[in-house]
Amino acid sequence: MSLSKITAAALFVLALTFSSVPVVAHDASTFTILIRDDGITPANASIRFNDTAWWINIGEDDNLTHRIVYDGDGDGNYSGPGDWDSGDLSNSCERDENGTKLDDECQTSFELGFNDTFGPGTYHYQDLLSNGTTNNATLVVTSDTHLNPGFQQPQEQPDTEEEEEERPAWLLAVAGISALGAAVLGYMVLQGQPKS
Repeated sequence: MSLSKITAAALFVLALTFSSVPVVAHDASTFTILIRDDGITPANASIRFNDTAWWINIGEDDNLTHRIVYDGDGDGNYSGPGDWDSGDLSNSCERDENGTKLDDECQTSFELGFNDTFGPGTYHYQDLLSNGTTNNATLVVTSDTHLNPGFQQPQEQPDTEEEEEERPAWLLAVAGISALGAAVLGYMVLQGQPKS
């Protein structure tokens, strides 16, 4: 085997070693949006792609329902593939002594993940109240980079011990790839030597 082939193989192994740097994205989280009888809090929210928005009705009027809707295609109804419709959201659901809902249709919250159909963008949506009132709000979904969390609960910072535990695993992977490359290189060198 020629020196140029050995050098090329060594460079290939080195390239593999350094190209295996792990990519880190944020952990998906849930962002809570409060539905009140007098409006939505926060009315202007920001989340990251892969997060879930969770609207929960905390209104005090038992006779008032809310409906979170988004008309993505602008056709005036909320049943298209790019639309949202939470259905009627009550502030509470009647339950039996075991805590089981008596009416399966009764909902107090609505959850929507922004990771496939709904991606990065600005969503101007509405809260339609059963008394005819409409509250407007905006949800901005950013790409998975540099977000000012605003009202969102802050992510827990990893402990230094956790970071130290992760580092050896990454280094171990690099060492394993390097060892494999050295074994392949050694085999190639031995194959290129004349037999005695």
